[in-house]
Amino acid sequence: MKKRLLISLLTLSTVSFGQETLFQDNFESGASNWTLNGGTGDNAWIVNNAYQGITTPISIPDTPNQPAGINNSPQSYYLHIYSSTYGPMFGALNANFVAGINSNQDAVQMNSVSTTGKTDVTFNYWYVCAGAAGVSEGKVYYSVDNGTNWVLLATHSGVTNWTQASHSLPAWNNQSTLKFKFNWTNGGTGNDPSFAVDDVLLTAENVGAATEITNVTLSDSNPWCESIMKTMDVSFTASGTYQSDNVFYVELSDGSGNFTAPEIIGSLSSSSTGTLTIPSIIPVTVLAGSNYRIRVRSTNEVAVSADNGVGLVINPFPTVTLPAFSNVCVNHAAFALTTGTPAGGDYFGTGVSGNTFTPSVAGTGTWTISYSYTDANNCVNTTSASIVVDACLSIETVAAEVISVYPNPVIDKLYIDGTGVKKVVIYDLLGKEVITFGKTQTSYDLNALNRGTYFVKVITENSDKTFKVLVK
Repeated sequence: MKKRLLISLLTLSTVSFGQETLFQDNFESGASNWTLNGGTGDNAWIVNNAYQGITTPISIPDTPNQPAGINNSPQSYYLHIYSSTYGPMFGALNANFVAGINSNQDAVQMNSVSTTGKTDVTFNYWYVCAGAAGVSEGKVYYSVDNGTNWVLLATHSGVTNWTQASHSLPAWNNQSTLKFKFNWTNGGTGNDPSFAVDDVLLTAENVGAATEITNVTLSDSNPWCESIMKTMDVSFTASGTYQSDNVFYVELSDGSGNFTAPEIIGSLSSSSTGTLTIPSIIPVTVLAGSNYRIRVRSTNEVAVSADNGVGLVINPFPTVTLPAFSNVCVNHAAFALTTGTPAGGDYFGTGVSGNTFTPSVAGTGTWTISYSYTDANNCVNTTSASIVVDACLSIETVAAEVISVYPNPVIDKLYIDGTGVKKVVIYDLLGKEVITFGKTQTSYDLNALNRGTYFVKVITENSDKTFKVLVK
């Protein structure tokens, strides 16, 4: 994460009488290493990358941009004081404070650091803090008993541009529970920017045995497909001395082998050395890529291995399409399904057998046809489309519906011969309905009609037919 890590061709390790990074935080991952606030007052600690101030309804200046020496400058994530009530209200989330609201808030390092066997322990950080001397100030404390007692290290005010501070005390050497905290205390006066901190780094000279992680190997480095969970054992050799609270983390790079923002896929709490194995899981959320790498990192003592040396391949899904189907009649002949791409996949669903769809087997309704394709990497993708099977009239049904209307002209009664007659409606030449017969009869009395020409509409179970008749 930080600029002062020692990187060799094979490992990052703690070497005898060499400088070692004990703790570092650039806040790009938030405040997970710190316990914030819990004190008094509205002016409180926050981690974000807000630098812009406001001009109305009050004036809050921009937080100064960071110099090139700060990681991810000029506007990286940083730890700073802001007004937790008025900042969100006015849209000013940068380093600011309300002088009229007295506050006393801490940002305490969550886990202590062991400096056992270490010398020349040095604490570095970048900061900006205007405030007001003796009234509104940023302070830095340290503790050698895990936070039971705190000793004032530095007081800051009147600094309006980012400045790097560096402290080294003999009292920090060979301690088992060293930790630090930043404090903001303000009274009724002072200027923005408030106390802001970034790029915290704790280093030391190691006078003990070399701490090193080597020989990272994987139980399975075969390619696999995205959206599939991959499990493997990661083995490595740990040498040197590790503290009782040490954790070994297995880290996964991005798809190009970059460890700028590694993903932790396994861990082991251990101070053991020798050959160790960590069961690891690459989750389904990891995207396709051709050069994923894996390394192992320890926390106390700090060491980082070289990567496994072999690029891992996660293959993408094939692109699979299936166009929409046209409606078919239930009595339509079975037909082959061929429209899915790429060709060569398999179809399945109601009415599908051997990549052939049979409407009469599916029956009337709306059915889902799915198409699954497996590519050369054995990666599978599936898509689907709907097909509507309508009842439709068969040729035989239509041919069988022979309707006879007689006599024509009609004197008093009209006779209709045919099967499935459900309703008969009489219309005049203007299309006005004049008589409706709602049930099947052997004859239909038209005596109520005046002499003239009419249309007789015969409605059956499967069709409508209209006849023109003369009434005398």
